[in-house]
Amino acid sequence: MIRKILSGLLLCALPFAHQAQQKLSIDNIRSVSLRNFGTIVESEEVKGYFVYYISDKVDKNTNEYTIQIIDENLAPIKNIVFQSDKDDQLMETSFNQNSLMFMFFNKKMKTFTSKVYGLDGKLKYTYLKEIDKRSLAYLSALPAMKMNEEEGQNKFLYDVADKGYVSVIPLRSGRDYSFEVNIFRSDTKKQITYVQEDEGYKFYQASYLGATSNIALFEVMKKEKMMSNKMESSLLGIDLSNGRKVFDIRDDLTKYKFLPINISTLTGTNNILILGTYYDKDAKLAKDATLGIAAVTIDPKGKIVSQKYNSWSSDFAKHLPVSSKGKIDDIGYLYFHKIIQTESGEIFAVGEGYKRVASAGGIAGTVALAAMGGYSSSVSTTRLDITDMVLVKFNKEFDILEAKVYDKNKNRFSLPGGDFVSPHLLALGAKTMGAYDYEFTRTDKDHTHFVVGYNDYEKGKDYKGTVFHSISYNGGKLTTDKINLKSSASSLRVMPGKPGFIFISEYFKKDKKVDMRLEKIN
Repeated sequence: MIRKILSGLLLCALPFAHQAQQKLSIDNIRSVSLRNFGTIVESEEVKGYFVYYISDKVDKNTNEYTIQIIDENLAPIKNIVFQSDKDDQLMETSFNQNSLMFMFFNKKMKTFTSKVYGLDGKLKYTYLKEIDKRSLAYLSALPAMKMNEEEGQNKFLYDVADKGYVSVIPLRSGRDYSFEVNIFRSDTKKQITYVQEDEGYKFYQASYLGATSNIALFEVMKKEKMMSNKMESSLLGIDLSNGRKVFDIRDDLTKYKFLPINISTLTGTNNILILGTYYDKDAKLAKDATLGIAAVTIDPKGKIVSQKYNSWSSDFAKHLPVSSKGKIDDIGYLYFHKIIQTESGEIFAVGEGYKRVASAGGIAGTVALAAMGGYSSSVSTTRLDITDMVLVKFNKEFDILEAKVYDKNKNRFSLPGGDFVSPHLLALGAKTMGAYDYEFTRTDKDHTHFVVGYNDYEKGKDYKGTVFHSISYNGGKLTTDKINLKSSASSLRVMPGKPGFIFISEYFKKDKKVDMRLEKIN
């Protein structure tokens, strides 16, 4: 579908673009950041890219913007040029197989504006969302809303196959904190809003986990009192066609108290696999240790089909040096980014280690993480050390077959309000703030191979700087590769490419130029 659309578009005359084989440069870029780049993916394979940037200043109130679409070989395909208010800040971008969506935040006008473009370059739909004063103040305090920071991307907007897009917006009304889910259709102009029902709690927080063809799934945390450390979790499913709640699975409905982290649809079935940590029934999520990793399978109506629990003390300890509290020697705890099921039925979980350690420095507290722990603190003596990558291999029954550690240097990350919550909740907050070195996982449509990408910072005799690492699975074998990323660019980003390649973009602010290239990996 995408290949036909891309092939059918006329190649624009691009006086500012200089093309070489698998390289491309774009000049006269006034402003660009990491959130301005994205992949065009069909059937889980990269078919192209898009880059969005400020290309001109029309007048004191208006900027000109350009969206450039390029194919998987970096050949320019199409330019989309439009004008917009200079106060419209690009919050997020996303692609869903047949369209591009751009979400703008205008603090002055108190609005979110979402524009959906077809791959033919035409504006299909515009959606407007107004924000009240209390929610605006809350939103402005969130780390994900820092528009000038490179990591402020993909926090609220997500693509849903060919259906459209989903956004999760936190809300505030007085001392009550909640959220709403907006579904923006791309096949027809239709906006659907789901607002969390009032169940007597003062605090709700929703995290998007993923979607099937019909249902979007969210992990919802809730507390009766803002300052309480007694927190509950549930798995919420929302119908993408009408915005109605399909199911709401409380954490006490499973054998153990369950905290979802990631989901995947299972090959050959409509069932959904949810991966997460589990606790004792009477445990407090805000401070108690996890017992291990659980795999809970549900059907499309939310009925629990199976539950599998792998404990730290027995199951994981056979493959890794793990304590009864789930702490792995030299690694710490595990946060799982992605689940992949291969054509053979084997399941791989991509994890990354983290440790909570004492920090001598204090940083300003923020609403987001303070709310997670029930405290608001202007000083934190806690930081997370992001440690090694870990790839865990399971069979179809979710028994652990192998756990392989990929060493990397520690990445230190300070967390406001971190003194009062468990390291496991801190890990969830760290994900929203871009703390991890994990970059992406990409597989082919038949799931015969996949690539996991992550960054590291190395200090050696011959090289000092950022290094991109890949873990590739092909023919049942795992191989690794790495590429040095030392650059004089103002910012740099690595994204998945066509099979056997990665995409690297570098922005040179002084020269107002972006260089893009494909690098081969093993």
